[in-house]
Amino acid sequence: MTRLYARVVVWLRWPVAVAMIAGVAVAAVELPALSTGGASGLGSLVPPDSRAVAAEQDASERLGAPILSRTLLVQRRPAGLTAADQRAIVRQAAAVPRASGGRVLGAVPYVNHTAVTPHGGERATTAVTGLFFGPDVAPLDQPEVARDVVDRLRPPHAAGITGSLPAQAAQGDLILDRLPLVEIATAVLVALLVGLYFRSPVAPLLTLGAVAMTYLLTDRMLAQLATHSQTAIPQEVQPVLVVLLFGVVTDYCIFFLSRARTLLDEGQGRLEAAIEATTAITGIVTAAAATVAAASLALLVSDLQFLRAFGPGMAGAVALAWLVVVLFVPASLAILGRRAFWPRPRPVAPLTVAEATAVTTPADTSRLVRLSVHHPFVACVLCLVVLGAGVSGLAETRLGNPLMASAQEGSEVRRGYEAAKAGAGPGVVAPTVVLLRRAGLQRDDGQVASFQRWLERRPGVAGVLGPADAGFAAPRRLSLQGDEARLVLIFRDDPLGGRAVEGLRAITAAAPAALADRGLAGARLTFAGDTAITAEMARTTVASLLKIGALILAVLFLILAVYLRALIAPLYLLASSVLALLAALGLTTYLFQGALGHDGLSYFTVIVAGVLLVALGSDYNVFLAGDVWREAKDRPAREAIVTAASRTSKPIALAGVVLALSFALLALVPVTLFREIAVVMVIGLLLDAFLVRKVLVPALISAFGSVGSRRGDGVPRRGAGRPAVSPAGPPSP
Repeated sequence: MTRLYARVVVWLRWPVAVAMIAGVAVAAVELPALSTGGASGLGSLVPPDSRAVAAEQDASERLGAPILSRTLLVQRRPAGLTAADQRAIVRQAAAVPRASGGRVLGAVPYVNHTAVTPHGGERATTAVTGLFFGPDVAPLDQPEVARDVVDRLRPPHAAGITGSLPAQAAQGDLILDRLPLVEIATAVLVALLVGLYFRSPVAPLLTLGAVAMTYLLTDRMLAQLATHSQTAIPQEVQPVLVVLLFGVVTDYCIFFLSRARTLLDEGQGRLEAAIEATTAITGIVTAAAATVAAASLALLVSDLQFLRAFGPGMAGAVALAWLVVVLFVPASLAILGRRAFWPRPRPVAPLTVAEATAVTTPADTSRLVRLSVHHPFVACVLCLVVLGAGVSGLAETRLGNPLMASAQEGSEVRRGYEAAKAGAGPGVVAPTVVLLRRAGLQRDDGQVASFQRWLERRPGVAGVLGPADAGFAAPRRLSLQGDEARLVLIFRDDPLGGRAVEGLRAITAAAPAALADRGLAGARLTFAGDTAITAEMARTTVASLLKIGALILAVLFLILAVYLRALIAPLYLLASSVLALLAALGLTTYLFQGALGHDGLSYFTVIVAGVLLVALGSDYNVFLAGDVWREAKDRPAREAIVTAASRTSKPIALAGVVLALSFALLALVPVTLFREIAVVMVIGLLLDAFLVRKVLVPALISAFGSVGSRRGDGVPRRGAGRPAVSPAGPPSP
């Protein structure tokens, strides 16, 4: 069947190539791009059943005004704000609604002249004014309105506008600004690596053509998906999508081109080589693409709305990559023939099978594989020790969404955040509102004050505003319709970082007992604010990954079991991919939280790594194990492992390097989130390509074979069959 497909594509090479180019051009011109709509900030995508959001909305409705501000003006004078400065701050806060044309309902200033949030001993150096907007102002429009107000009022010693919403808006603008640079840099990288590997300027042009077609189709498809599903796709997704598609399409092209070049060097004609290469590689690329697409579709079971939308989008992107590669690349090879590898000279005499195999089997790699195969238990133990050392870092991992702390150095959002942090502590930019509700609570102001003092003693808490504070002595100042009290909780650390999230979790777990001890048993306790939302997102991320991971592993097991006709082998192949993922996350934790002193990792980093590394690792499983199984039809198991693993190690290593360097270019976006993703993907892909596939998997196949597994379980059994076909080399002798 595959050979028939190859013959049809080669026979229709010109119509196929022209039709695909024309179709992509029409889609690019007629359909809107993802960047023109359907994208939003990651921070606004909260679980639909968020208790924190529900508590905030409920309290705001009863109060008749917002209870939280996510856009703040920070003013700072290290030498101290004068009395005149402080009067001006209060006076201008009262003038904000008029200056904004009614778009801002009110402005509440806080000056660090009290001991509520002691930080570095400073007093009266910093003012943080929260702006409360009306419902007619879209969240991501608030920063622009705030800047317009600042331009009108010209407040003294303004350090900048900060908060979670300005940080989201600034991050989105920065992504769109740097995305062309990421695209250009990735294209240059692909051209350089493919050009050096094939020593030709034509092969990288063919590869980049396939990448460009795939990216344009995917961009338009995701825009349509966002429009029809009415689900915003985060702007954070777009750079990840760029480097993923560049890397995946390049990998698939490398295997097609490698096979075609070998066949041409053996003396086959242009059309015959295209047919044989398409016959050999199409099944492998199909199985590899199916693993990534299946892993992407598993996102449908996520509790996060944007993942449920992004899953089918990512699966569609991989399907488009597969379609372009299995149609456009074979047709182009049939048209170009040896010109695809110009100026590579035609061999004076065609290479023999043994010579071609020697070219694609480096001696040092073969020795490493032989050691792993002949001493499998030693190799497995050493690999597990290395990977286990990385996995140990997971015990220290904290999840958050540090939008302000990770904003670009020198940006207005970062300046405002750093000024607030220096004068009053970072928690003041996003306080958590603690809502207590019980009939007659207004009469229990002493118990509420006692609970406030309990909160103040919790680890990581800088201060709490409430009835126990002198400035809030009158219980009515806290009352919402007489039966609800509001406490303002300020953390010592970044309120969107991992430490504050863990601190709020600990408070949430211990608070019911503390309320009961103070005579407030039965009171309804809820938390509102960005720390509470981030805690829910982190918790939902972990829960979703467990569900998604279980489904991904089940689906990939079925694909590998069908492809390899084995039951045990898919288990240890998938286990090796999971180990590489966990080790990459642990090592990333050691780097960012340990060496660099960051507060935690972004939950989006964990989502990206969790889905992509397992799926892409399964790609390499297909390339390696599939070749081992074919070799084993004619060779003893260990000889088959050495032959296949040695031959595929170079293309797999190149594929891993291409993907790793592509993801490394995400660091061009000067946001900590993308640097985390770049690091975890580089570590994971290099571990997978150079340790797991070169050493651990050959050792595992050999180890399971040595204990007598022979029938469709751990290793293939020896038997008659056609010569093996490899994506990287010629048929086996």
